[in-house]
Parts: sequence; C-alpha cells; structure tokens
Amino acid sequence: MVNEGYRTARVNMREPIEVELLGGQIAHTPLPRMRKLFHPETFLGHADIAIKYLASQWDDHFAIAFSDAAQFREGLVWHLALLSFLDDESESYPLYPTYRLVDDARRALRRLAGRVKAIDTFADGVASIFDEDAQLFRARWRERAELANEAQLGGGYWHNEVRVPELPSPEAPD
Repeated sequence: MVNEGYRTARVNMREPIEVELLGGQIAHTPLPRMRKLFHPETFLGHADIAIKYLASQWDDHFAIAFSDAAQFREGLVWHLALLSFLDDESESYPLYPTYRLVDDARRALRRLAGRVKAIDTFADGVASIFDEDAQLFRARWRERAELANEAQLGGGYWHNEVRVPELPSPEAPD
C-alpha cells in the first residue's frame, strides 16, 4: 500500500484463498477469516514470534519492493491494521491486533490516519478495499478504530498502549 497498490491489497485482504485443511478438504477463505493466522489462539498465545519474524524479513525478501526497512514496517502495520478493520463485521471476536507488535507502529498508525484524512486519492484507494467511498470510510473510521483498540493481545500484556488514532482534525499538523 505504500506504493499505492490498492487493488493488490484488496485482493490480498478480501478474496478467498484456497487452503487445504487437515484430512485433505479444500476451503476458500478470505484472509481475515483465517482464525488460525490472526486470532488470539494463534500459536498458543505466541503470535508475537511470527509477527516479529515477518517484520524482520525486509532484507531477505522485501528489499526489492520498499526503499528501506522503516517503509516496509510501516506498510506492514497499515496492512495488518486494515485487516483488523475488515473484520469488524465478524460474528466472532476481533482480529489479533498484531500490528501493535511491529516497531514504530504508533507512528505508522498516525501516518495512516493522517493520509486518510488529508489525501483524497489515498482515502479513495483505501476505501476501495472496503467497497466504500472515501466519505463513508472516513465516517466509519472512529467505529472501526474503537473495535481495533478494544482487541487484546493474548494475555493483554504486549504493546496494548499502541492504539489506532482518530482521524486528525483539519487544523492539526501531521
């Protein structure tokens, strides 16, 4: 998303992915509904290991797509936070807020909120992931942020101080 890949992000976040289940059954499930990947029981409460591993992979796998490791981590936070927003219609509990475990998550979330508020083309692109227009996406931001902020990390002790901010007011500096 850092490079404005909204269509790619939409496909990645919303389109069903084929997975083979135990016993050979095939299922088609969108990424946010894959409970084993993004919900609190993941890795028996140790999902921090997986997310920290992913966040460390800039040099080995993602350097070609991002200018530096900080930009990669910011894009990862944006992606994981928006995934948690997509889960707001779930009948189950909220997604595991793994974006909180990435270095500089607080800054990345402030930048995401600032860009959604201030840059119409960015807001339109992000809103398209949700099948919404920018106005509706901005209107639902607070509700989605509150749901994401209520989600706990396992035992509730990892980086729970990192919160999705409200959209900044027009007069607030970036």
